[in-house]
Amino acid sequence: MKPKNKPGDVIRGILPLIYIVINLSIWIVPLVLLALLKLVIPFQAIKKGIYQLMIGIYFLAVELDVFLFSKILNIRFDVDPINDLKKDKTYLVVTNHKSWADILIYQSILIRHIPIIKFIVKKELLYVPLIGLICWAYDYPLVERRSFKPESKRNKKEKPCRKYPFLQDCGMKIQSGRSPCRIAGMWTT
Repeated sequence: MKPKNKPGDVIRGILPLIYIVINLSIWIVPLVLLALLKLVIPFQAIKKGIYQLMIGIYFLAVELDVFLFSKILNIRFDVDPINDLKKDKTYLVVTNHKSWADILIYQSILIRHIPIIKFIVKKELLYVPLIGLICWAYDYPLVERRSFKPESKRNKKEKPCRKYPFLQDCGMKIQSGRSPCRIAGMWTT
């Protein structure tokens, strides 16, 4: 038998969603303005500075999510010790998206331990207003899903991702070489 919802359950579910939407709304305008600046300014030094400001926005937004989870909702995450993670290293975070909150939870847990999380996004997301601009501005690796093709049958424009070495031309692989995670042949273009 399905448990009945209490009258306050709906409100308790909607309020965190409203908080998250407000948090994103606060940061989206400065983020889009910085992303547009990054797009039009030709100087690498200035682009680097803009990117550092964008990273600051990312960390502020995630810290507000941490505040939501820890102080408002009183949620405590029980995770294995992660103190040996380094801010100057790159990590691949793999999730199976069991809920809409997965990304928020991972960011909240990892925010003080690793650099900004770079999401692997489908190339088609570049054409979605705002989302595409943000994916480009944060330099997320873009992939296309295709069936696996041996190197001999690959188009000349297709190449394995060199910028993010954890992406292999036939799937994803964690940098250490352990736990290959095949995903229907990921390719960069």
